[in-house]
Amino acid sequence: MSTVKAKILLPAISDVSGLDPLHSVTRIAGVRVYDVGQGDAIALLDQNGEPFFHLDYGGRQGNMLKTGPAIDLRLPVHRDRLVMLTHWDEDHWCTARNGQRARAAMWLVPRQSTSPRAVAFSLTLSDAKCIPESVVGIAQRFETQSADSDSIWWEKLGAHEPGIGHNEDCNRTGVAFAVVSGRHKQVILLSGDAAFDRASFYQHFRSNGYELRGMVAYHHGSSHDWRLATSKLLEGWKGNPTVLFSCAESNPFGHPNKQQYQGVAGAMQTTFGLRAVGLHFCDILFGRP
Repeated sequence: MSTVKAKILLPAISDVSGLDPLHSVTRIAGVRVYDVGQGDAIALLDQNGEPFFHLDYGGRQGNMLKTGPAIDLRLPVHRDRLVMLTHWDEDHWCTARNGQRARAAMWLVPRQSTSPRAVAFSLTLSDAKCIPESVVGIAQRFETQSADSDSIWWEKLGAHEPGIGHNEDCNRTGVAFAVVSGRHKQVILLSGDAAFDRASFYQHFRSNGYELRGMVAYHHGSSHDWRLATSKLLEGWKGNPTVLFSCAESNPFGHPNKQQYQGVAGAMQTTFGLRAVGLHFCDILFGRP
């Protein structure tokens, strides 16, 4: 990884609370995780099973959707929908370079020191803003207006001590998400490349009896920065979660390390190889597995 760094210079959004990405959503059905090889591209699904919110839009090695007109059709983003970025590592945004609809949507991103390529890409976005520094370390949420409100929780992480990978600045100051079903009292964890225990609000759901319905393994199932606190958070959490590893079937990083997830109660673990059976995404839906 290159040690050359540059700063994301996009302006901060003036009022995060003024965003309403769930304005036409009565219920969150679950999440759709696209098979983009090494990287993340995730959509949240509304009451009709349609994507309405996008988390990351990447995929490098092994991504069959990275080029060509199929991107806009197979990773659909509507102009009035929000795209949020967990962090600026290239495997979390690079597919959007060739996705016209994705680049035309509104983006809300962390301000980070990252690669010059990422900074150049950020300047091609039609409507992009940074998460303001005033909310760093404070859990935020978007909610539906229904009786058993569903919600998207997220937190821009403050910097913590570097791990083994000294260039992994983006992982250390990324954004962690959770998608919550009020009706089922279930949660799906989407932490990007940040270890699960880094998000302060994840413990809130475990302590308050929410079932762990599913998760996308942090950092594609990497062993890097896996800590005792991460294991303690996940072990014995009530539920029968689906665990997805968003990595290329062959990659130079040794992803995934499934052994780290063996303590997750009843976990159903899946490594992406969906294209072999003609699929390019996997849904994790609220309700019974």
